[in-house]
Amino acid sequence: MFGKLAVTFAIVASSLLLPAAVRADDDVTIARLVMRDRTVVISQGQDAARYSVKDKDGELLHANLSEVELAEKYPDIYDQVRPAYADGEKIPSLMMMAW
Repeated sequence: MFGKLAVTFAIVASSLLLPAAVRADDDVTIARLVMRDRTVVISQGQDAARYSVKDKDGELLHANLSEVELAEKYPDIYDQVRPAYADGEKIPSLMMMAW
């Protein structure tokens, strides 16, 4: 009896303390952008980044949007998210002048 209880306790404790495994086909959250009236969750989907938009109360407005869909439905959010991407293009050097 005590042995079964100890095993059950060990299983419950380990499930609470150890992080859950992520399957390869699960979307992984890359970033969460919290704005004044909305929250955008950026996830890595199978082929590209996917976007979910929630209102300030946490209610889901749209889920699993592509970049094009985000730009069409939420141009204001897209304008804030898009400049944050790093791409492979060369960025011009900064010129600093010292006096």
